[in-house]
Amino acid sequence: MSAKKTSIPGAQRDKRYVEKLKESNKYDEYKKKKAEAMKKLRANRKEEEKLMPISELGKTISMRRAAGRKRSKKYRQKLKQSAKDTQIEPAALAKSFRKATGAHKH
Repeated sequence: MSAKKTSIPGAQRDKRYVEKLKESNKYDEYKKKKAEAMKKLRANRKEEEKLMPISELGKTISMRRAAGRKRSKKYRQKLKQSAKDTQIEPAALAKSFRKATGAHKH
């Protein structure tokens, strides 16, 4: 019997790949290639949108905006959660404020 390999999530796989590239000093080349590919993708998308009928274009744009709003909302929630997790106790905050302003020397 052969042992079954567990799959690695894409983000971890990408991270490992980037680390290998950094070790072999090929990371800058990778970044340039990736930037060029994204530039090409955006240009192609723009060209496709020019050829679309107006009714489809409106739907496409609204879907893209909705996805952006969803992504932004998720990011803001993540920030809010990390702020809650690292919240400082009010007493410690007041004490550090008094030290910083010199109010404790009266």
